[in-house]
Amino acid sequence: MLPEHFYAFVENFPSVNTRTSYVRDLQDFVNFAGSDETAWTLKQFIDYRDDIATRMTPATVNRKVCSVRSFLDWCRSQGRITINVAEAVKLPKIQVREPTLAFTDREVVRIVKAPNRATLKGATHGLILSLLFQLGVRRSEIVNIRCADLRSDRGQMVLTIYGKGQKSRELPISDELMAEITAYKQKWADIGETFNSTDFLIPVGAGTVYRIVKRYAKAVGIDRRVGAHSCRATAISHLLDTQKVPIRDVADFAGHSSINTTAGYDKKRKGILDSAAHKVNYES
Repeated sequence: MLPEHFYAFVENFPSVNTRTSYVRDLQDFVNFAGSDETAWTLKQFIDYRDDIATRMTPATVNRKVCSVRSFLDWCRSQGRITINVAEAVKLPKIQVREPTLAFTDREVVRIVKAPNRATLKGATHGLILSLLFQLGVRRSEIVNIRCADLRSDRGQMVLTIYGKGQKSRELPISDELMAEITAYKQKWADIGETFNSTDFLIPVGAGTVYRIVKRYAKAVGIDRRVGAHSCRATAISHLLDTQKVPIRDVADFAGHSSINTTAGYDKKRKGILDSAAHKVNYES
């Protein structure tokens, strides 16, 4: 259990997921160095960094050290300490990850059709895939959808999605997707379960969403590296490239605070299509 003032720092963040992450990272360091931040030393941070680097990725090491560093910045602003010793810790370099690989239109159709929707399990998996591909939502957003987030607005069904930093966006639900949600709820009703407005629409964890995408991608013969984010990348790229939707509208759809983030989803493909290599033509 962390000291009370640790939680006072964490409460500054509006997102539940962010607060949970900070508590976990702070607790991890407290287990290593003790709970008195006034006694923490640079050597302890270096030893901690080196220790977790043996079993965690550079990105995770950075996040954990930066979490404690942010806490110490807050402590300094509150007058609890005068120096943030964690500022001097050198963080490991993070390798640039390969762009998320999207699915082709044909692959999307095959994946979405793969689950056996006659069963509750299949209906659940099918609805998750439909939400991912049609609404481009993050897996963390799917698992936090509550029944009350789905409502009618002047005859149009709308789903409110709460994204990063608890920023919300409203997405219209097609008749086809609404029919799938209704059929999914009926499967629960068939076994005597009903939904209250505060209940989660799909009671699964984010890890389960990832495994569902992997499972059905493999089932239709896709063996490259894909995941839940591939579905989101597919929806965004489809709107930008195939449907030619203005980038600002796509950014609103995806919940991006900057259109630069949205543009990044299509950057690799644009680079290939626009490459000067297409112009190489040696005449004999």
